[in-house]
Amino acid sequence: MIAGPIRFGLRTFKTALAVLLCILLFQLLQRDAPLIACLAAVFAMREDVSSTIHFGSYRIIGNLLGGSLALIYIYIYRIFNYSFYAELILIPLFVIFIIIFSDALNFNPGIVGACATLFIIVLTVPETETFWYAISRIMDTVIGTLVALLVNRFVKPPDAKITHEVTPDFQEAFLAQKQEIATLKRQLADYQKQDDNFH
Repeated sequence: MIAGPIRFGLRTFKTALAVLLCILLFQLLQRDAPLIACLAAVFAMREDVSSTIHFGSYRIIGNLLGGSLALIYIYIYRIFNYSFYAELILIPLFVIFIIIFSDALNFNPGIVGACATLFIIVLTVPETETFWYAISRIMDTVIGTLVALLVNRFVKPPDAKITHEVTPDFQEAFLAQKQEIATLKRQLADYQKQDDNFH
C-alpha cells in the first residue's frame, strides 16, 4: 500500500508481527523484558527466508562474541574492585578488539550487534547476575531470530492472479495503431520505389 511517500508493505507487517509475537511469547514464558528478542527480530527480518537466516546468524554470532567478552570484562573489572578507571579503559579496548577481530574474520555486519550486547551486559546488569544474564541475552537473540524466521516462512502474500482483460477501448486503440503501422509501411515502400527510380 502506497500513499505518497508513505509505504506499508508485507515486510513492514511481518516485522511488526514478529515483534508482537516476541512480546507475547516472553509474557507467556514469564521471561525478562523482550528488548533483545525484539531487536533481533527487527534486525533479522528480511525480504525472504534465506536472507533472514543470513542476517539472523550475524546477530546470534555477534551476541555470542559480545556476551563472551562481557564475561571476560566483568572478571577483570572485579579484580580492579569495580574501579571507574578500569571501566573507562577496558570498555573502549574491548570495542577495539571486537572491530579488529570481526574485520579480520570478514564479520563486519556483526560488529554493531556484538558491541550492543557488550554494552547492555556490562553497563546495565548487577554484578551478581552477569554470567546468567549473558547466557539469557544470547537466548533472547536466538528466540527473536527464530520468530522472525518463522514469520517470514509462513506469512506470505497471496498468489497473484494475473488476468488479461481486453476492453473495447484497448481494442480500438490497438486497431488504430495497427492501421497506422500499415500506412507507414506503404509509405516506406513508396519511398523506396521512388528512390530506386531516381537511381
